[in-house]
Amino acid sequence: MVELTAAFDEGAGLSMQASLSTRENHGVPYLMGAARFSRRVGEVEIANSGQPFGNFWEEMRDCATACVLMSDAAIESYANELFSDAEKIFPPEFVAGLDLLKADVEKKNVFEKLDLVLVLRGRDKLDRGSSSFQAVKMLGLLRNELTHFKPEWSHKKQRHLVVSEKLRGLFTLNPWFGREGAFPSAWVSHSCTIWAVTSAIKFLQEFEDLADLPGRTPWPAFQDRLIP
Repeated sequence: MVELTAAFDEGAGLSMQASLSTRENHGVPYLMGAARFSRRVGEVEIANSGQPFGNFWEEMRDCATACVLMSDAAIESYANELFSDAEKIFPPEFVAGLDLLKADVEKKNVFEKLDLVLVLRGRDKLDRGSSSFQAVKMLGLLRNELTHFKPEWSHKKQRHLVVSEKLRGLFTLNPWFGREGAFPSAWVSHSCTIWAVTSAIKFLQEFEDLADLPGRTPWPAFQDRLIP
């Protein structure tokens, strides 16, 4: 994102000073990165279909993990971008107050931030029971379990069983670990990474409709790079 400002000094005659400011947004780029990793998971999975477990696993696991982390991070980044564009997003009477409450806003989780956006724009809060909300909630769960991973012995599984049950039916497990439950390894599949990327995109698109922010993100312009 680029912002150009200029100033004209009458006392100095015909002179002009200009400054160029730039800003990076990571919401959509994270999604494009997640889609790229997802496609690679699919390539590795297809290339090794029907083969015994082997060295290909490391690349498949690493790309799938990157996909999940970036898909979830995209939602957080998107929410923060809305507050960085406060003057464009919120009614003028709320902008100054948000600046004063910046520290409090930053303490909120991503769904609380998006709820605040909706409320300040006179809209209903996120529907916690909607399919899109539940999908990204489970995406966040998987991301958290990977980020804060705690190993468990195969014959003493506790948390891993809980996570596996929560992820049940959301995507197809890989054939190498599929009999052991989704977590910690069977979730690594192209089906899962497709689910991660498409869930994040659908959630953000529905949020923009709910928040009445048409054109906020030019989704068609990124369509080819968001294919997981």
